[in-house]
Amino acid sequence: MFLQYGISGVSALEPSFHRLVFLLRLKLQDTMNRIHAWQAVAPPHQKISA
Repeated sequence: MFLQYGISGVSALEPSFHRLVFLLRLKLQDTMNRIHAWQAVAPPHQKISA
């Protein structure tokens, strides 16, 4: 994808790239929270050892 824009396009893409990383981290955090919440109510034999 980045090859289409070339070197000059990378700087133009930077804000959206940072936004993408931010959204991915937000999604990851949400997923981790869901896993921890599920572990809290899960039976002991279903818990994942971290």
